[in-house]
Amino acid sequence: PFPYFVDYSDPSLNQAVWHGRKNEFALLGWPGDTPDPSADETFSSSRLDLDLRCRMGHREIFEFYKELLRIKRTVDTLSTPDRKGVDVQLLNGDCVVLTRRGPQGRTWLALFNLSVTDRSVSLPGISGRWERIVDSYAKRWGGPGERTPFLIDDLQDNINLAGHGAVLYRLIDSGRAP
Repeated sequence: PFPYFVDYSDPSLNQAVWHGRKNEFALLGWPGDTPDPSADETFSSSRLDLDLRCRMGHREIFEFYKELLRIKRTVDTLSTPDRKGVDVQLLNGDCVVLTRRGPQGRTWLALFNLSVTDRSVSLPGISGRWERIVDSYAKRWGGPGERTPFLIDDLQDNINLAGHGAVLYRLIDSGRAP
């Protein structure tokens, strides 16, 4: 679990937060002791080890996140916090489909498989030609290789998503006459 930490001046509030965390961990079935949110060790344990980004395995994940942040920063449809034009669906209980529609038909499709096992999903109502921008299983991110098609037309077939995988598509042709 993420090491949550606090620094309240009121010791009783610190104690109440710790007890709340203990109850939360118990409900979720987390093994082991619950870190004290007001302890210096809890704060220290949450610090990033920036040297890890240079090591094999960690470097690829670091580059993956850098790429996702670059896309978010440079694509106006994805950089706006406005929820208008956003559609989220849950498929098969563990696959999330997020569609983001922007101005002038700039539309993005993000698929997330929250399951450990591969899933095949159909996406009714999604039409047009789509280009894959990012697949979390790509070799450049330390994965075994992309598992999703580079181009898809009208999403007539199911898309196979790898366990704990994510893929981002961009609409390149809506198929509508101007």
